[in-house]
Amino acid sequence: MSFDFLPFFNKKEHLLVVPDSILVKQLKSLSTHANIEVLHNIEIFHHKESFTIDLMLLDNTRGLYIFESKQWSFEELKNATVQKAHNQKRDSNTLAFQQAHSIIKNKLGEVLHDNNIAIHNYLLMENLSAHEYEHLNDSLKSLLPKERIIFNDSSPFEILNKLAKVSDPHPPLPGKQILATLLTQYTIPSYNGKEVYLCNQEQKEWIQKPVQGIFNLSSPPNAGASSILLLKAIYEVFTNRCSSVTIVKPTATAQDFACVQLEEIINHGRIDLDLSRITVTTPQKVEKADLILCDDAFALDDDFVRFLQKMQKRHALVFVNLPESSLETQQLSHSFTPKEFDLRFVRTNPYPKAIHLLYILTHHDPKTTVAVVSSQKTQQQLHEDLQGFLEVALLDLQHKTKPGVMLCNYEQVYDLHANYLLALDACEVSHDILNYAIHKADTKSYVLYEQNCDTLATLRMQRNTINENNQK
Repeated sequence: MSFDFLPFFNKKEHLLVVPDSILVKQLKSLSTHANIEVLHNIEIFHHKESFTIDLMLLDNTRGLYIFESKQWSFEELKNATVQKAHNQKRDSNTLAFQQAHSIIKNKLGEVLHDNNIAIHNYLLMENLSAHEYEHLNDSLKSLLPKERIIFNDSSPFEILNKLAKVSDPHPPLPGKQILATLLTQYTIPSYNGKEVYLCNQEQKEWIQKPVQGIFNLSSPPNAGASSILLLKAIYEVFTNRCSSVTIVKPTATAQDFACVQLEEIINHGRIDLDLSRITVTTPQKVEKADLILCDDAFALDDDFVRFLQKMQKRHALVFVNLPESSLETQQLSHSFTPKEFDLRFVRTNPYPKAIHLLYILTHHDPKTTVAVVSSQKTQQQLHEDLQGFLEVALLDLQHKTKPGVMLCNYEQVYDLHANYLLALDACEVSHDILNYAIHKADTKSYVLYEQNCDTLATLRMQRNTINENNQK
């Protein structure tokens, strides 16, 4: 059964932002007891329009549940004038169930080529109990069927039972792909394009939050901050909060990677966006914009940082991981990196050890990607010595995810991704650069060194502190 229309009061309604009420908390608790994902106050971007849904649940075995939250009390309902309003004009920022079905199915059909997912409609009644419902007149009950209402005194068990009765379970749906398709502005693609990550609540809130003034965004390595900046730029331009957004990347290679990723996000999400309003550039070519997002700010020159602050005095400016900053700092504390990050310090003759490890790692799994990060001199020497011995390439846009060996220097590391990483010449760079580099591997990183130095001592101390905290 589905609602063909919704009842509305004759009085004007306003956009309702669903609070994290006791009832919403009970709905969220279902995700810990069942295979259910709960999302509230979400937007769906599709072509040129943005649509808001009060509350949505995804059950991988039954489909999507769309809720419209109502604050109607018993006193209002018992005397309300109710009319069938299939074509009644709604507030521009809310969705009738029928419209929600159309938008969701159209987007899933365009992206996943499958719009047959079941969608079930429910009302969330924050101020009406099940007992009070029984005292409403029969005509109103016919418009508000009890089996499709979550009351303010419904227990988690009652809610789960009511949701389960809507249909029999079916084979599991590709839940991650469904949510990633619907919520483009909160979806982080993996570097190899094979996986997607849905932003956590902290990241979603930062993307949605208006940016004012100048501040520093602190984010742990490999937390997806670079992708979050792209999503933030899309959100600001699509919602017309900013007419122009500039993303500053440290190098031309990082700029190229970001441009490709930006286009992939927009094209996959079926978003009609004027790309001329988002500029991805390097420090040498930056110009004033409504919002400037500086990625990997620890790599920026101090004079350039001061220049940006002066240029953006009347506009918004965000630095990511600006060291020793006196600016206001906001946090993105959650990382995609597993707590047990595998880092090995190997005291050895670095050059022959690197060649030995490359041979072992690439022959163990021909599909693996191994990155070697070093000085430019070592990079060039390795490139010459490994030709004809291993499949090797210098880091560029074409080879960033290609199996084999990628060689790059520390100035190119900002958009490097690999399964394994070997760090050479570690004492020639700062701790910030080395720490950033080692987190570019999703399996294991090796730091190959001959002599100790302050950079290695600082990195060891940091890793020991993290390990101690994880064990608590």
